[in-house]
Amino acid sequence: SAGEEGGVCVRALMEKVGKVDYFLVAVMIAIMAIVNFMQVVFRYVIEGSLPWSEELLRFLFVWSTFLGAGIGVRKGAHLGLTAIVDNLPLSLKKFVTFVNYGVCIAFSAIIGYLGLSIVSMQAEFNVRSSAMEIPMYWISMAIPVSFVLIILHIINIAMGYEDREKARIEQ
Repeated sequence: SAGEEGGVCVRALMEKVGKVDYFLVAVMIAIMAIVNFMQVVFRYVIEGSLPWSEELLRFLFVWSTFLGAGIGVRKGAHLGLTAIVDNLPLSLKKFVTFVNYGVCIAFSAIIGYLGLSIVSMQAEFNVRSSAMEIPMYWISMAIPVSFVLIILHIINIAMGYEDREKARIEQ
């Protein structure tokens, strides 16, 4: 049926999004390790410095942390207190889970919107980083981008399109 085909399409798209997200975080962490190693070599062996390295490390850390939050949602890796919910009758359990998804989506939407307002303010005033002269809105975009991904992952899970066990095993 059309609904099942749509679900397969959504599932395939979100699996690709999850893999790209995972790949980007892995690349950022690898770059962080390389730059940090270079920074140590320059400081202690060459007795010089890389003035841009700390800033780049900080920016990559911000992006990898926010994108990693989406990975955590997709994999069900965030902490949760499920002892009470697990012992509820099935109908009440479904209701509480539905409310939980709604609250998480609302919270993510608010944080994403506030992050977008920071991005627009930084773009309007042309705020740039001190060492690398990068527009700061590129760094702050991590907030709205990651929270949109989190919302998509929550919706995907709520609609039953996300197989969390498979997501845990694959990546």
